[in-house]
Parts: sequence; C-alpha cells; structure tokens
Amino acid sequence: DRTWILGKYDDGLAAGVLLPDGTIDTSFQTDGILHVDVDDGPEMRNMVLTPSGKYFINGRASNGYGDTMLLTRSFTSGALDTPFGSDGLAWTTISDYYNTTGDMVALPDGRVIVAGGGRYQGHPVFAIVQYFP
Repeated sequence: DRTWILGKYDDGLAAGVLLPDGTIDTSFQTDGILHVDVDDGPEMRNMVLTPSGKYFINGRASNGYGDTMLLTRSFTSGALDTPFGSDGLAWTTISDYYNTTGDMVALPDGRVIVAGGGRYQGHPVFAIVQYFP
C-alpha cells in the first residue's frame, strides 16, 4: 500500500506517493511528485482511485476568473490523462464566489461524484457534480 500526500507549491498543486517505508515512490512521475500548474491559491482536498486504475484529485484553484472547483485525472504513472477536461483538468463553477470541493467517490462504472460548494450573492450553496469517464 502507498500513502498519498497532497499540497501546493507557488501557484501549483502537488501530489506525491510514499512507499510503506516512508520513501518517495519514484515510479510515480519521474520524481514521485505530480506537479500541476494553475493560476492562484490552489488547494487540494481528496484523492480517489477508480476501478480502471486512474486517480482523481479534487480541490479548488483560480482559472483566471475566480475560485473554481478543480478535478484532475491521472494515470497510475502520475501522468495527467489529457483527454479528460482540458489537458487532464476539469474546472467547474457553481457559484459566484469561493467554489470548492469536498468529498468525492469513484463508482464502479468509472464515474466520479464530487460534493462542492461556494457562495452565491452572499449565501452558501451546495452542489453534487457527476463526472463521466
């Protein structure tokens, strides 16, 4: 079993994999860390593995127009699955302020369900978003 670590650097997101002995798994990407460049203020929240072996990582980031829900999809090697969304990143806006993600679940057929929220005209909003394989 491997342990995932999620974080950020400068204006980017980072996901890493640790082996049971605590060392970085260099079979993931070339250095054990997936780097995803996004605009401003990225935060990663959760990671799930689909039955087909693809990883989804969710969070929020700015896409140049404000905070937006962000979902990335990568292969077990750590390479982004570029046909998904735009170069492996799916941006979803559900409100006018502070869109973010919460929990998510991968279904047996490859769909991913993500809970999210934000604020619309000063009021909290909640959404459940479904992404198809």
